[in-house]
Amino acid sequence: MKKLIFLIALFLPGMILAHPGHGVSDGWSILHYTINVEHAIPLVLAVTAGIILYTKIRVVKKINKDI
Repeated sequence: MKKLIFLIALFLPGMILAHPGHGVSDGWSILHYTINVEHAIPLVLAVTAGIILYTKIRVVKKINKDI
């Protein structure tokens, strides 16, 4: 059951947005993922979360090293 839920969650977004007219550029180019809002916002959020997480890990490691 967990595998089924995982597969549905994995493929459902792609099936919903996989239609002609989605975006303004070729669907397989980097331009498509940076210009279209439905891709750009999650990309910015993921990069921001990664930077914050990386920074916090470095701070914690430095604090633990100093102790």
